[in-house]
Parts: sequence; C-alpha cells; structure tokens
Amino acid sequence: MSNKPSAKAIAKLNASILFPAIRSEIIANPSLFAFRGFFIFNITKKTVPMTEWYLLFQGFDAPAEVSQKRPALPKAKRDEDPIPVAILQIEDSDLLNFMSGGLTGSRGIVSGRIKIAGAIELAEQLEQIFLKAKGQEKTLAYLEQRRGRSEKARARLSGSFGRTEGSKVSGLLNKFAEPKSTSLTGGARAAIAKDSKPPQREEEEEKEKQVQAQAETSNTPAAHEQEQGGEDVEKEIELTLNVTDVLLDRVLQMDLVDIPLSSNTKTFVEKEEEEEEEEEKEELLNNESATVEEGEQKDKAVEQEQKEPEQHYQERQEQFEQQKQVPGLLDEAALTP
Repeated sequence: MSNKPSAKAIAKLNASILFPAIRSEIIANPSLFAFRGFFIFNITKKTVPMTEWYLLFQGFDAPAEVSQKRPALPKAKRDEDPIPVAILQIEDSDLLNFMSGGLTGSRGIVSGRIKIAGAIELAEQLEQIFLKAKGQEKTLAYLEQRRGRSEKARARLSGSFGRTEGSKVSGLLNKFAEPKSTSLTGGARAAIAKDSKPPQREEEEEKEKQVQAQAETSNTPAAHEQEQGGEDVEKEIELTLNVTDVLLDRVLQMDLVDIPLSSNTKTFVEKEEEEEEEEEKEELLNNESATVEEGEQKDKAVEQEQKEPEQHYQERQEQFEQQKQVPGLLDEAALTP
C-alpha cells in the first residue's frame, strides 16, 4: 500500500489555497522580481510529509515562479553568484501564521515550528515578500471562507437531525395506527374493555403506550449509535469553529504567534535588544568615567593655580630674608671708623 497522500487530502490543505493566492499577487507586483532566491517548502500534517511548493525569484531576468512542480534553476553568469537556496519544513497549520506575519522566521526556528536548511538569512526576506504580497489579507479572507463553510455545514447538520426526529415520531404514530390482528375471543374482550373504559382513560393509556414505545426505540443499539454519531459530528464542527475563531482573532490582532517560548529560550530579537542594552550601559559607564576624570583634572588645575601664588610669595619672602642677612654698602660704611 502506498504512503503517498491522496489528491483529495492535498486539496484540503491550507497550502493548496494560500500559495495560489500569493502567486497571483507576486505576479501582479513586478517590484518583487528584484529578489533572488529559491525556496522549497515541505508541507507536513502531523509530521507526515504531504506536498511541496517551490518559489523561485531570479531578479528582473525572469518573472517569479510559484508552483508545485520543481523549476529548473538557471545557470549562474560569470559576474553573478548562484541563486541561494533555502529548504523549509513547516506544518500546514503553522503556514497560516507564517504567511500572515504572526509567526516570524526567527521565532519559528527557535521554537522548532519551522525547520530550515541552506541560506537561513533568506527567511527574513521571505517574510517581507509575503507582507508585500498581501499575505495578511489573503489569510484573513481564507479564514472567513472557512468559517462560512463551517456555518453552512452546521445548518445542514441541524436540519438533518430535525428530519430524523420527525421521521421517528411519524413512524411511531403509524405504528400505533395500524390495526392489530387478534382472535375473536381477544377482540371481543378488547371491545368489551374498550366500551367499559371512559374516553379520558383511553387517551391516557394511549399516551403511555406511545411514550413507552418511544423509550424502547431510543434504547436500541442503532439509536444509540446514531445519537453518538450525531454528537461526535457536532463536537467536531464546534471544535473546528472554535479553532477558526481563535485563528481569525489572532490575525485581526496581529498576534498569531505564537506559541509561548520557554523561559530559557530567547529569540534573536530579544538577544539583539539585550546586546543593545549592554552596549548602552557600557557607553554610559564610559561617559561617567570620562566625566569623573575630567572633573578630577579640573580640580587639580584649580589646586595648582591656587598653589602657584603661595609658592611665589614664599620665594619672595625667602629672598627678602636673605637680603636682610647680607650687609649692604651702607652697612659697611657705617661699620668703617
């Protein structure tokens, strides 16, 4: 038995709706052709490979290609590098978040929801392509369409339940309306008993019989199986609608993300923010140390300026004292007899 998924299962994937919608926007927007890169999307469903989609951007040399058929890569020119290749593996349910911008490439890689090989730096550029290709609007329209189909299915299901219950009641009424074959003695006795009972008593007994017959019919395995099947279908539809509502609300709030990361796991953005904060702190510390050094130098200069007059005064005072001790010409004349 082949493990290859059927065409019907592939057609029900989100990728089978979103990639064609994105393709029409990319082809209609030639400005996206300037990008160069080859993306291989491996779409899985509960870790089972389902299908592959290919996105090829060759610059302005050729229009972009988005298809399920692997395109042939052009040969690189002498003055050009070969087209970078990135292989991405993503769940079909996470593709909604990734195309709408709720699940970024860096966060998807860190959380393990997106596995990428090859040119990892192309993931961020791919996010910009989906943004310019109206990925958010396409995803929102797709969710609205799914919600409409779910509501129609619920209406049809409720209508079929109503018809089933009505057929049960009509079958019971027809069953009790059929004449019963009895013996003459039994028929005579029934006629006598019927004549002897008042009309009100007969109506009450008839109602009791109908209720008892309905209870016996509802207790059969087939009835239980049918009711259980109806409940399972209702639960499945309700679960689908709840999931759709959650996805739609996340798209509207631009917060589709995202699974909560563990406390020990940090995204690339958070690491960059921490590095920027550390650089700012170091710069502030350097500025403070430079300011302190500059202030100390100013204090030393002021102190030096204050000391210079004192030193000059002391030197003059010492010179004056020395002059007083050495006798001058007048002193020598006075000492001469």
